Amino acid sequence: MGLRTVSCSKCLDKRLQFGGFEVGDIIILLFVLTSLNFLFGQTPLKIPFVWVPTAALAIMLRFGKHGKPDRFLKHFLLSQLSPKHLSAFLSPGNDLEP
Repeated sequence: MGLRTVSCSKCLDKRLQFGGFEVGDIIILLFVLTSLNFLFGQTPLKIPFVWVPTAALAIMLRFGKHGKPDRFLKHFLLSQLSPKHLSAFLSPGNDLEP
């Protein structure tokens, strides 16, 4: 009786993707789709107001993130929302007295 072996993926730390989109990207796309469908779903212009912007966002995400690292959008948004001026010193109005 020999040792039983099972093949294993060599890239266990890779993020889960569906069709080239990360899970966070899919959640963003579904949120945009549902909110636009809630707003414009009953109008006769459903296709241009609901599906075209969602498809355009999906295409922009697919090709805009090509070659970028995992969780690129999260890190990009955090860097855009963080303060632009960081200092190791206290501001002049907040000096602590000894």
